[in-house]
Amino acid sequence: MSRAYGRVVGVIGLGVMGGIISETLARSGYRVVGSDRHKRRIKNVMIMGSNRALAERSDVILLAIGHRDLDEVGNEIRAAVKGKLVVSLLAGTKLERINSVLPFSRNSRIMTSIAFRLGSAVSAYCLDKRCTKEDGNTVSALLDAGSEQTFRIKESQFNYFTARASCMLAFAAHNMEGYYAPIDKGDFDERTRKLMTLLSFKSAIELGLQGEDVAERVATKGGMTEQGLATLQRAKVHAAMARTLKNAKEFGVVRERSAKQK
Repeated sequence: MSRAYGRVVGVIGLGVMGGIISETLARSGYRVVGSDRHKRRIKNVMIMGSNRALAERSDVILLAIGHRDLDEVGNEIRAAVKGKLVVSLLAGTKLERINSVLPFSRNSRIMTSIAFRLGSAVSAYCLDKRCTKEDGNTVSALLDAGSEQTFRIKESQFNYFTARASCMLAFAAHNMEGYYAPIDKGDFDERTRKLMTLLSFKSAIELGLQGEDVAERVATKGGMTEQGLATLQRAKVHAAMARTLKNAKEFGVVRERSAKQK
């Protein structure tokens, strides 16, 4: 059953992302069990006594751990995940590395963001050659539980995707903080400034998705918008944004090389 509702999904690592994913899946009707070395607990998620016990009980195992913990966790669960689907959330850790630690399971990679708990994440996955079509349907369905859009991508595209769809949340929030600041003492209170900014960004996104050239349509010759856009152009904001994405992507490549050498 591609929706995996009849299966048990085991999440190893209940930190920020593992916690969000496990809670969202449980809320969506999945049977979820979890394990966590820090003994964290998640609503509607049964906590198992060990990673091995979790792997034995689960049909699908999701790894939401740090890349430094892969070998240790792999040693614990290797025998128990034989023939099962393993889903890795380890950023910067390629399937080649996961396969070397877990050679008897069908392994896949995913990437999503904290927007998963809102059901509005942009998520992606790729599959190892041992994975079946049904495995692809299962991974896609799990991601759909918290995503507005799920993509199947090539593994070579993972760092590009991470920069654009996962890191991008932080980049966008950072940029919006600049617009929250008061213009001068006569400006609105902080809550109102934030609301105006967020709704304006929301409208710009919706219009952009409809194909509107928002900057061109809003700006009038000699008006306030034109003056503001000129300030952004002088500050070379577009170039800074492009460098931000490139630097994030290149760091991902470096991290993959480092993980491969372990």
